[in-house]
This record gives sequence, C-alpha cells and structure tokens, in this order.
Amino acid sequence: MPSETILVVDNEANQLTAALTGRGYRVLTAASGTEAIKMAAAERPRLVVLNTEGSSGDGFHICRQLKAAPATQGIRVLMLTGRPSESEPFWGLRSGADAYVTAPFAADEVLARVNRLV
Repeated sequence: MPSETILVVDNEANQLTAALTGRGYRVLTAASGTEAIKMAAAERPRLVVLNTEGSSGDGFHICRQLKAAPATQGIRVLMLTGRPSESEPFWGLRSGADAYVTAPFAADEVLARVNRLV
C-alpha cells in the first residue's frame, strides 16, 4: 500500500483527497498558492496535485515557483483543469508540470496518473 505524501492544492479537493487517502497516500491540502509553496518546502511531498484555477490562484504560476526553487524543484507536479482547452496542457507542461489531466476526467484516470508519478 502506498505511503507517499501528496500535496493537493485546491480548496474543493474533498473528493480527490478522500480517494487518495483511501489508496493509502498521506494527503496534505493547501487552499492558496502561498500556503502550497510553504508546505511543499517544509514537507517535501512526492507529488503536488495542482488545479490550474480556483482560489489557489494561478496554477501555472505556482508550478513555475515550485520548479524554480531549489528546495522544491524535484517534486513532481500533476496539473488538473476543469476547462478543456488545447493550449492549457501546453502551458501546464511548459510551466514545469510532469503531467496534465484535462476535463472531463474520471477519478480513475487521475489516480492512475498519480500512481505513475509517485
């Protein structure tokens, strides 16, 4: 059973958090980009699951900050978006994300990506 730590950056992450916890992951949550950056540096999770929008701020900017800082640059990032767009995956990966899932997506798809990244 997995025991890796995952940081989920989204204030509406209850369903995802429950699914990850149910699979044995240790899940931390952050509701803002500033909180996410601080938590990632302090906790060093194996993966950050980051929404491109929402109350956490600009997910692309948060991803770039994580990948630029020496303390967090090795942490993998999975970006999620509720807006299907051809350019969003491009900008997500260009921002440093290791993987990107666009809407509509099933929980199983997200969990499969998580499993591959950790």
